[in-house]
Amino acid sequence: MIQSELAYLLCGLLAGLLGGYLGIGGGIIVVPYLTMLAGVDIKVAVPASVTAIVVNSLSSSTEYIKKGMVDFELAISLGVFMTLGNIAGSLLGPMVSVSVTQFLFGLTLLYTAYTFSRKSETVTAPKSTTSHKFYWGVMIAAFGTGILVALVGVGVGRD
Repeated sequence: MIQSELAYLLCGLLAGLLGGYLGIGGGIIVVPYLTMLAGVDIKVAVPASVTAIVVNSLSSSTEYIKKGMVDFELAISLGVFMTLGNIAGSLLGPMVSVSVTQFLFGLTLLYTAYTFSRKSETVTAPKSTTSHKFYWGVMIAAFGTGILVALVGVGVGRD
């Protein structure tokens, strides 16, 4: 019993470290660990991962806020649309088969690997991102990301 608890603890630590360093929620580590190594059903692993992502995001957000790096207008808008997507995804979750969930999880991992393999560019955000011409497109993408996170327990892309 202590060995499995220690393994869960180490998995959480690794997910948290990578999440903070790479700008991922940690689900990329947690879901595969739970499903492939710990034998947890993906329909149980996903909600556990989503819950862990919330805690991880809150803890790293405090550092970004302290450094003055957060556009609160944008963060609130994204938060609203992602939350609505999370609600929609969690309602859809029970209706989606395990094989579809696994397929979506695999696609998400492939997309994430692709985004990490591309050359990173330094981008400075404009002062008011809510007046940006692509605002509604970004909000629709946030809604879709919220659905995906709720379905597979992993976000997409990177910071």
